[in-house]
Amino acid sequence: MTVSLKTAIFPMAGRASRLMPLTKAVNKALLPIYDKPLLHWALNEARACGIERFVFVVNEGDRSPVDYVRTDENLLAYFRNKKDQPQAEAMVDFLQDLSFFERRATLVAQKTPKGLGDAVLCAADYVEGMPFAVILVDDFIYSAKEGCLQQLQRGWQTQGGAWVALQEVAAEDVHRYGIMAVDEDKREQGNDKAIGYRAAGIVEKPSVAAAPSRLAVVGRYILPFEIMGLLRQTQVGAGGEVQLTDALAAYRQEGGALYGLPFTGRRFDCGCLDGWREANRALGGQ
Repeated sequence: MTVSLKTAIFPMAGRASRLMPLTKAVNKALLPIYDKPLLHWALNEARACGIERFVFVVNEGDRSPVDYVRTDENLLAYFRNKKDQPQAEAMVDFLQDLSFFERRATLVAQKTPKGLGDAVLCAADYVEGMPFAVILVDDFIYSAKEGCLQQLQRGWQTQGGAWVALQEVAAEDVHRYGIMAVDEDKREQGNDKAIGYRAAGIVEKPSVAAAPSRLAVVGRYILPFEIMGLLRQTQVGAGGEVQLTDALAAYRQEGGALYGLPFTGRRFDCGCLDGWREANRALGGQ
């Protein structure tokens, strides 16, 4: 493909109820994983894909993501004056690097939490009619070699269409996710190895009995701009929310190519306390 991927949307307006009361004090995207907030891990993952525009969809009045990437001249001066401390030079580099994101960050308010599909639609004016990425910050996916979004990008650059990250989940958990049916005979090839499945169907939060597989859609997407138009037409679905999965199903039904990628890496559900603790234990033990 000749079209490049320049924009990433970060939906951050959820209530984070599974992490209460911790998230009453801090946006869950700023919870630390080892030495950096979840948000910073996600920003670096996007940047590695050539992303140049970072759109944060937040609750009205929440400025925490742009405050995080904002240049703090006082803190910068403090570490510049602490040249005798081993970590000072690294901190100066770290703080200066944040300016890359500060110059390219946009805040968009989701006035009422209406689901992931609505959050993505809130950012429609900022993707400029082009394909875009969606990163769910609390879906922390760690890979020492190649980030999950980069893996999706390889497939997308080869085949186009819409791409989502897939992870096989336990049967008792399928009701919590969008679930994809895949055509085993239509696994796309790239660089001499299989990189993704062509979707045979997708459904949001099915019962165990109705689930077409146990392949769950998790927090990384590369989507064509047409998804925005479909989201405008999407009715409230599972959980009383506008579901991105429903727009993806409509995209496929209208002839769009939808692919799922079982990524390489380890995923932690940092939207719950156990997942967040597990991620910190895993990275802290390296």
